[in-house]
Amino acid sequence: MSFRSRWFVPGYRYIQDQNEVINKTNQQVVRTAMNFQENTFYLRNADTLKTKYGLEYQYRIDRLPVNGELVDNAESETYNAFFRTEFDTYNNLNVLFTYRNLTRLNETSDNRTDETIMGRIDWVGAFFNRAIRSDLSYNLSNSRELRREFIFILVPTGEGTHTWRDDNANGVQDLNEFYIAVNPDEKNYAKIFVSGDTFEEAFNTIINYRLNLDFPRDWANESEIKKAFSKISNITSWSLNSKVTDDDLGTSLLPLNVNEEDLLAVNDNLRSTFFFNRLSTTFSADVGIAQVENQQLLLNGFERRLNKDLRYHARWNVNKRLNLDLNFIDGQRISQSDVLTQRNYQVQTETLEPAVTWQPSRNLRLRANLAYKEKQNVFSEASEESSQISELGVNARFAKAAKSTIGLIFKYIDIDFTGIETSLVGYELLEALRLRPGRNLTWNLNWQQRLGKGLQMVIRYDGRSSQGNRTVHLGRVQVSALF
Repeated sequence: MSFRSRWFVPGYRYIQDQNEVINKTNQQVVRTAMNFQENTFYLRNADTLKTKYGLEYQYRIDRLPVNGELVDNAESETYNAFFRTEFDTYNNLNVLFTYRNLTRLNETSDNRTDETIMGRIDWVGAFFNRAIRSDLSYNLSNSRELRREFIFILVPTGEGTHTWRDDNANGVQDLNEFYIAVNPDEKNYAKIFVSGDTFEEAFNTIINYRLNLDFPRDWANESEIKKAFSKISNITSWSLNSKVTDDDLGTSLLPLNVNEEDLLAVNDNLRSTFFFNRLSTTFSADVGIAQVENQQLLLNGFERRLNKDLRYHARWNVNKRLNLDLNFIDGQRISQSDVLTQRNYQVQTETLEPAVTWQPSRNLRLRANLAYKEKQNVFSEASEESSQISELGVNARFAKAAKSTIGLIFKYIDIDFTGIETSLVGYELLEALRLRPGRNLTWNLNWQQRLGKGLQMVIRYDGRSSQGNRTVHLGRVQVSALF
């Protein structure tokens, strides 16, 4: 029932489901798919208005068979509120909030009552003739989270993510002896998370935000100031997935500075790039930051990883065939573990990489690059591990539209290393132990060939040679058929 007026629409809704299965012999209720009564009172505005909002209260009783009879099993009260509006064609806002209180009537433990909060905000905005565009998605809910641990299981070579190295030569696979694998022939272990039996009440906050800044292109034909601004643009994205146990409302709504004892897990990803002359076919430059942080509470304590890079890049197209490229990266890699303390390190990295690309024809492209990397472990004053990596690379690619693509990569790498190769920080300094101190060679061949209609073949060959080690060869062939 509802009453429609110009401004408000009050109403009432009743729903019931009385499904039950009865044993004809003793007339007892055996089971039920659904048996409940639900009363809902609501107040909202008219559907014809541009802005829509409303409130809702819901009372529900669920029944289950106990000893052959249907009895009240759960009682819940739910409050809903929503708000939706369109400011204009490019600006709109949606807000939804739900609170529910559930009581299990036949239980006497402390967990007989559950309170659930869920909220969502979606906002899309554009300003100054769409020169600034933003997109925000915000979600909040509470839940019960299990503490987890992880194990490593053996999988077919090439299908895993990690490799095992028996650092202490005792034949036992310790957790601190598994490393992220880079080479395809070493990817033979998968990291699997296993849930424990300890629950934690937590607030889960998920935020996704994207901001684009792009001044109007027609400013390029106006005054010098507007002409300069027309060459500037920016892309920023931020995502946060956090689970906290802090009862403070402000911390639950925006969990940015959370005490470690109140944190279960966090995944924070920030990327922002500032461009100059981005669309130019002659010259462009950009500066960007990329930061990825993961932290989680396991059965044996916290584990945290942080990767942060500040990138500087410039590109110059000398002509249609010749391109010069320059990259500089200032970064750091942080690993912290409460129990596996040997996995703790903080590596500062500086990388300079110039490159030149020559494309003599539409089908053939050649690229040569130099790279110099300096890596230093600065976790403590006693940390002395470091590496200097010099690299020369040559890349050739031949492509014939819709028929075949052949790519060849060859690299000569020289490494000066100080530290223990088999340690985790040594693993990071030597780039996943794919290289050894001294002179290294790596090469790769990738060939994709269309054999016929719906039939394609892929051949991949990888090889590497390190000083003091045997040469490693790995080849794979794959044929795909589409019917």
